[in-house]
Amino acid sequence: VATHHVISYTRRHSGSSTCHPENYEKFISNKTYALKKYLSHLTQTTTTRELYQYAVAGIYAWAAESVYALGGRSQRFYKFCKQATALDPNLERVRVLREYARSNTPL
Repeated sequence: VATHHVISYTRRHSGSSTCHPENYEKFISNKTYALKKYLSHLTQTTTTRELYQYAVAGIYAWAAESVYALGGRSQRFYKFCKQATALDPNLERVRVLREYARSNTPL
């Protein structure tokens, strides 16, 4: 169902769960669970398995970007980058993100 009406406005604030890097493992778990559940309704083919793998790589890349934006280089940041590239070795988002990290450039 599409709507052109604004449903809500949100702002990031220090009390937000997205402002705490320790929450990102749970976010990843929730997002991958929802993705798997959604894709389970499709016929499982090589394409759907590759789609799942590529999408999960994107979730890890999103988490890496988020924790980097919150606190720069960290063990959690590098772990998420590694997990993303394990699923998709050519993920451009992670390559660019690692360049930012090497130069210690904020996002």
